[in-house]
Amino acid sequence: MDRLISATLDNVIRLCAADHYDYIVIGSGIGGGVLARSLVEDEKGDPKPRVLLIERGGLLLNTHCTNIASPRWHQESLEGPSMDNAMVYDELKGSFATVTSRSSEYVGGPVYGIGGRSTVWGLYTPMLAKSQLASFPAETRDYLNEEHYNKAYKLMTNDRGASITKPYPWLEYNVSDNTIAAFNRIRQKLNQSFPGGVDKEKFEPCPMAAEFTAREPGSRLYQTVMGGYSTTAWILEQAFNKSEYLNLLSRTRVVAINRAQPECQSNRVESLTVLDDRGKERIIPTRNATVILCAGTIDTATIALRSGLGENKFVGCGLTDHDIWGTRFIFRGGFTVNRINGQALRLQRMVKMKAVPETCGGEIDCLVNITINAPSFLGRDGDFPTQHINMKNEKVSEVQFMKEEAEALERTGTPTDKVMIQVVYCFPSALIDDNRVLNLPKPEATIQISKIDTSMYIHDMECLASRIMKQLRDPWAPGEQPPRVSRAPFGVVAHEVGTMRMGECREKSVVDNDLRVHGWENLFVCDLSVFPISPSSNPSITLAALAQRLAQHLKQKW
Repeated sequence: MDRLISATLDNVIRLCAADHYDYIVIGSGIGGGVLARSLVEDEKGDPKPRVLLIERGGLLLNTHCTNIASPRWHQESLEGPSMDNAMVYDELKGSFATVTSRSSEYVGGPVYGIGGRSTVWGLYTPMLAKSQLASFPAETRDYLNEEHYNKAYKLMTNDRGASITKPYPWLEYNVSDNTIAAFNRIRQKLNQSFPGGVDKEKFEPCPMAAEFTAREPGSRLYQTVMGGYSTTAWILEQAFNKSEYLNLLSRTRVVAINRAQPECQSNRVESLTVLDDRGKERIIPTRNATVILCAGTIDTATIALRSGLGENKFVGCGLTDHDIWGTRFIFRGGFTVNRINGQALRLQRMVKMKAVPETCGGEIDCLVNITINAPSFLGRDGDFPTQHINMKNEKVSEVQFMKEEAEALERTGTPTDKVMIQVVYCFPSALIDDNRVLNLPKPEATIQISKIDTSMYIHDMECLASRIMKQLRDPWAPGEQPPRVSRAPFGVVAHEVGTMRMGECREKSVVDNDLRVHGWENLFVCDLSVFPISPSSNPSITLAALAQRLAQHLKQKW
């Protein structure tokens, strides 16, 4: 299949030598895939720029892996249908080494294949909080407003009418008035009791970047995932249609970028050193093409270091991922949330968390996600503690809970409705300069990383979870101990950022406001490595918006 959709390396080398390409994009994930699409599609009329898209891997999946069955696929149960992409991700993600004497375990990592990590990552698409956008350069911060987030959201949902501030179920979807009223009651109860809002924010529906058939009557956005977004579908469409404007070169690993001869007045990329699918080293001339590194936070930094860009001390430095905590509840019987008629709901809100004791960290803006009847890969395999509440509104063990369920089924002949609620806390972090990608002469990347310590917020997380459950569980059992929270494995959502951070001055960053590498004429970066902060929100739609902005900037120059 790869031979049908991919150009050959020999032909690409000949075309590059003939100065055929205007842009060479390295990596086909959300950064590289959206950038390539924006370069080709947004240009009106002719001539259009010609783009070479180089991908280290081959064809893995033809779309997002949440569209395929999983071992726990149950169409009508709370355990499905599958968002269980952890198994697929664990199988697909690339290997890298850690410094065993100084590094914490890290379970994230890149995915090598057409579409990159967008095949397993990218459904949840919240905007970044204003407080965290403050870390970006001024022009970038101004660009990342509702208008441009909406532009990215329309692309990722394949829906020109989509709005990131009014996602399902409030906008133009066939959801019953009774269900909408129930959703609003839940939001109102939570917003009335939930303390510490940021920028007057309230609980709102979570935007999801998925191409749904959700306008059909009875559809359930958060419960049935159909068509999760990935860049793969568009790339394959171009390849199958033999696009003259986009050529895909798969199974080709970029090892280094090579500078022009010393007599040139400024740094220019003159060629790429690559490994073909047999591991043979080849040189691709770049001529007048602009090169954009989109290989991901770890691999982009590895390429940069092996190319001699380590003269900037921030290259490879600052590798950071945010900390995630959570808890989960399973109810049975007639509680408040049953009034949403079996529908699923995801809500989000920024809150201020207070450290205990306060000397440990003061306050921090944290993103809280509440899922009701909505499947999630977090919390499935022991990531978070689960509280079981029976028909008598009592906390019981899982064994007792299942025993009572079996007895009720035997007695009535029909299973009782279950409600699953998951509360997840996502913490931001400044970039940690001691965390880095190391420049070692080994085939795979080597990282040194330490965990972020957010344990001083456990007390506040448990108290907030109690307040949430007091509103959603009716009646509340007085005097009950707060629910326990636990930390998800570090890197489980693979949101590592920061190794090629953006900034307004060369002394404090690697790329400028337009994502051009400082001191280079035709080298840019467009992936999570450019983030100057590890935000609490999933960064996928922010990266897509940055890719669209970079495409606009490049074409203005072109």
